[in-house]
Amino acid sequence: MKLTQEQKESLKQLKNMPWWKVLLEIEKEANDELYRRLATFDIDDEKDRTTIKIWQQYSKAREDFFQNTEKHIREVYQNKIAGVDY
Repeated sequence: MKLTQEQKESLKQLKNMPWWKVLLEIEKEANDELYRRLATFDIDDEKDRTTIKIWQQYSKAREDFFQNTEKHIREVYQNKIAGVDY
């Protein structure tokens, strides 16, 4: 993906925004809740298995979002350091 200069600057500022910390807290709380509930789920119950699958999908989506954002931020900084225009 080729970013414009404006997009590059926005991406660099992303992690400094207050809502970024809120997203991280939501991620942590959701994962903590999943782990807590896993201890009480009955894996023989189809409804509980379905709930676990859904929660895992949401967890994976959040993880992908953070990983992709981090990847793009790293690429912007690496290319800036190397003198390459990304």
